[in-house]
Amino acid sequence: MKKPSIGQRTKALEELRLLLKDSDEWIRSGAALGVGFCLINTDLEEELGILYPLLEDPSGVVRANVALGIGMTFFNSCSEIGLKILQPLLKDPDWRVRLNAALGVGFLLFGTAAEEDVKNLIPLFEDSFGWVCHGAALGYGLTFLGTQSELGKKVLQQLIEKPSDGLRSGAAIGIGLIFIGTGKKEIVEILTPLLEDPSEWVRRSAAWGIGLIYLSTGSEAGIDALFPAFRDPQWMVYLGAAWGVGLIFLDIKSGEKLENLFPLFEAHSDKVRRGATAGIGLAFLGTCSAESRVNHLQPLLEDSSAWVRRGAAFSAGLVCLGTGEETIIDSLQKLFQDSDGWVRFFAAWSVGMVCLGTASEKGLQTLSPLLKTHDLWLRRGAAFAVRLNFFGTFSKKGTEILRSLLLDSEPGIRMNAAIGLGIPIKDKKVEGLIISGLICSWGVFWDMWILSAVGAWLLMRQKLLSRNL
Repeated sequence: MKKPSIGQRTKALEELRLLLKDSDEWIRSGAALGVGFCLINTDLEEELGILYPLLEDPSGVVRANVALGIGMTFFNSCSEIGLKILQPLLKDPDWRVRLNAALGVGFLLFGTAAEEDVKNLIPLFEDSFGWVCHGAALGYGLTFLGTQSELGKKVLQQLIEKPSDGLRSGAAIGIGLIFIGTGKKEIVEILTPLLEDPSEWVRRSAAWGIGLIYLSTGSEAGIDALFPAFRDPQWMVYLGAAWGVGLIFLDIKSGEKLENLFPLFEAHSDKVRRGATAGIGLAFLGTCSAESRVNHLQPLLEDSSAWVRRGAAFSAGLVCLGTGEETIIDSLQKLFQDSDGWVRFFAAWSVGMVCLGTASEKGLQTLSPLLKTHDLWLRRGAAFAVRLNFFGTFSKKGTEILRSLLLDSEPGIRMNAAIGLGIPIKDKKVEGLIISGLICSWGVFWDMWILSAVGAWLLMRQKLLSRNL
């Protein structure tokens, strides 16, 4: 995929400018986030002015996406302008706006360890709404991401002792972000007791945090640390453990470390097998490895547990991300008839991940009939998938389809069609993680945005490596 030119981005912004004036709040909110996609990692900050009128929009949904779009535009910049815009949104009367503004600050300060600027988030630690406290703690962790900061650790460790479930859950993930990929046992020991916290939200976040600390290490110790979460009675906790396993094996395609994953495929517990699907999806991200598809994923796509089939369908899209591999599309198409709605949703969506940025005719032929179905699971998944298929291709056909979806009866589909008219960054693996995380977080599981954070971390790491060459 070629990097979008200034002219192409400007054209996309003109498309979005019209949608920002639409009477439908869902279309306006999608367009606001589309602007964020369009401007991320660019020098077009002056174009951000098209969002300013929406800072006073009567819809909290719109203002919330404006906040996130601003954070994306000023990603990893410590921009004084961006912080100035976000500061009043941190005090907005709508909790959704305050939450996204906190995350926006986290993306703006991403990995910079900006100790003074991050103080803007501290008042939100006392917010009356738990999700806002959660977002503020996450934003704090994002600011110190990968720095192993003692200050960041000290602040978040103090929050773990607070009575607020939101603060404790956000702090658990925040500590994982600060020590991402270090495998430090002493840091894991801070989070391990939280796997027995009274709140399932905190237990789930602790599993995520442990996965982040062991990111890309393939560590057997990491799997062992997560096993208590697989025995948890709450689905959100063992889903957190499943994705924790996925993070542990991110981009580990072969070798002894990968051997630690294979026993999970034969586990009696379907919760543990779901962890295997996440592990294989992120281990072979974007490789379309025949070994991962045939030997590992195919049996899981046919598993007796719908819980496992959901994970396998999603992971098939991750493994073949942006490759257009037709054999996996055929396998996913068989799941369109599955009895479980979430399986059908993930199968349709994963066709889009397989075809990410390819404008695949095969993908379009597979998805087009689903855009008209009365099965909302399939229609929603297909709408997300079509958007992924045409991302960054500047295809007239793709633009026409996305425009038609602006008329859909489902608000989430209209919003995501508007987002789709924005332009992503150029690296498919990074892009796939960022896009998948953001879509999941809005339409499926809120904390799946962590995939976006990991993608952004990979993007920043690439930038640092290129500077050092």
